[in-house]
Parts: sequence; C-alpha cells; structure tokens
Amino acid sequence: MPYISDSDLDFSYERAMELLKSGKLKLGIRPDVADILVQSDALRAKLQRPVASSPDTIWTIVSVLVVLVSVLASILDDWWYFMIGLIVGAIIFLATRKGNAEKLIELAKEDQQVFEDVRRRNSWIFHVRRDAVEELRK
Repeated sequence: MPYISDSDLDFSYERAMELLKSGKLKLGIRPDVADILVQSDALRAKLQRPVASSPDTIWTIVSVLVVLVSVLASILDDWWYFMIGLIVGAIIFLATRKGNAEKLIELAKEDQQVFEDVRRRNSWIFHVRRDAVEELRK
C-alpha cells in the first residue's frame, strides 16, 4: 500500500512506535534539520562518538577536497574536470546528509527523549499508509 505524507498528524512516542510496528507509519525528517540536530551536544553524546571524528565529517571533507582538486585540475589541464569533481563531490555530500537523517530516525526509535525533542521542533515527517489516514486523524 502506498504511503502519503501528512504534516497535520502528530503522535506520542508510544503511539508512533505502535504504528511503526504495525506498518501503518514510517518516520521521516528533512536532511537539513537532521544535520542541525546531529550536531547538538545532547545527541552527540547519545550517538556515542564525537562528531569531529565521525565518518560523516570525514566524507564531508572528502567531498570538499574532490571539488578543490577538480578546480585545480581544470586550471592546469581541461576545464571539464571541474564539472566531474562538482558532481562527485555533491553526490558524496548528499549521501552523507541522508545518512544523518537515517541515524537520527533509528536513534529516535530507540530513545523517547530524542523522539520528543524532534517532535517539539515540529520536524517529523509522518508517512502514513493511505488506508490508515482517516483512522489516525480520529
């Protein structure tokens, strides 16, 4: 059954976990919001690793280096190296951002405090099965 996104819905942690287990709900969060939340001190401790040494930060640095090297290569050789570097750098960067959102969703499934923190910021995107929307609005 296809899912639809509905920003008018709001669930407590217990209700959301119940709906996740029944398959009526999927959680989502915008990558830019996830990036900000993952950098917060409270979530950094829950992720149990410092953000500065995280793979996300390393891959962000790699994506910037790819773009910088491509600029240098385009200056020294052919102009189109920049285009390739820009595309590869963007792909690496966007993949890292998606990873932050997925990590935050998994952490929120395990930790009620994280779920409620994101909920207070009105940042959850609830993907609800079409056949369950009217039932959930009651």
